[in-house]
Amino acid sequence: MRMFLAVFSLVWIAFGTMLILYTDKVRSFWRKLVTKADIRKLAALPFSFGLVLLIGCAFHTELFWLLFILGFLAVSKGVYLYFGSLQQIRNLLEWWATGASEVTLRLWGIITLLLGITVFSYVL
Repeated sequence: MRMFLAVFSLVWIAFGTMLILYTDKVRSFWRKLVTKADIRKLAALPFSFGLVLLIGCAFHTELFWLLFILGFLAVSKGVYLYFGSLQQIRNLLEWWATGASEVTLRLWGIITLLLGITVFSYVL
């Protein structure tokens, strides 16, 4: 479990850094992903990741609340993507791909980077 959390925190750090530095390229990649992705199949990713985080919070008591909250949010996101209105989900994803300002995306990159650093520092 420690190895999974370490690897995934490194992915968070990399994604957050890329979102801060290369906002337009990440937005372009996101736009391509959103237009081609099957939303119902995409729901399996956050749902399964959330389950792993919820299982992981039992093993890491010093990170219990952080992992629990992130796991709960990821499972909730997976459930929403699977059972939610497709039109509403498409509108939300398209807003992130086209409508969100550069400042909003960079703020999200900073939040992602900080979460990755926090988890990585506690895991190792």
